[in-house]
Amino acid sequence: MEPVPLRGDRATEMRWYWEAGHFKRELGDRILEEVLSGERGRTGFGVRLDARNIEAGSAAMHEGYAGYRRHFPTDVSQLEHLATGQGGGR
Repeated sequence: MEPVPLRGDRATEMRWYWEAGHFKRELGDRILEEVLSGERGRTGFGVRLDARNIEAGSAAMHEGYAGYRRHFPTDVSQLEHLATGQGGGR
């Protein structure tokens, strides 16, 4: 979870994303290493799901969503407005 810079903020740089539609190479490299290595948890990034842990994985994902909502309520509100066509923005 990282905060999205305010509209017009040209100085703050996000760690994982250039902007909403494009992630940085470092993130892509970590994802590829995890997926292609064949070793579980090699990079500490992501969780391999299977029949034994899908329920726990789903619960953890939903808790992550709830945590994001708690930490970034303004961002969530603006996204909800955009998704419903009501405008919004910073």
